[in-house]
Amino acid sequence: MSISSEITWLLVVAGWGLTHVFSEARERRKEMRAQLDKLYELLFAIEKDARSFHRSECFDIVKASELILKLNTFERILTRILFVDNFIQNIIQLRRSITLYNFDLSIFSQQALDCDILHKIISACEDFEDAIEQYYLRKYPHTFPYIRFWLDQK
Repeated sequence: MSISSEITWLLVVAGWGLTHVFSEARERRKEMRAQLDKLYELLFAIEKDARSFHRSECFDIVKASELILKLNTFERILTRILFVDNFIQNIIQLRRSITLYNFDLSIFSQQALDCDILHKIISACEDFEDAIEQYYLRKYPHTFPYIRFWLDQK
């Protein structure tokens, strides 16, 4: 084989390899976005249910139990798709905003639309979404090559 044909084959193999790497990166990015969209749907359902619970006229043990179940499900899904260590403070903030005040039968009272509890719930959900998006954008930037190879798994 001549040197020019060897260079040609080397370029073909390198081009195929790079195309494969970038295609895989694009597919991983799309899969992660789809998983995050499902996670956001659950987060918004938690926010809606929490606001509904605190706006209820009386304490509803069924709604309270469902909220706890949804929070646990949210954390399990988060653990499966992202590194939960990055979001410990967000998890704590979300749980506290929902369950720290007005979540006990003995102290429950219907909350007004502009109450501090509802503002904290909304803020915790927005902060959680922002933290997840920041993580996603660090790992999968909007610019070429659309993935960071040197970023550790956290």
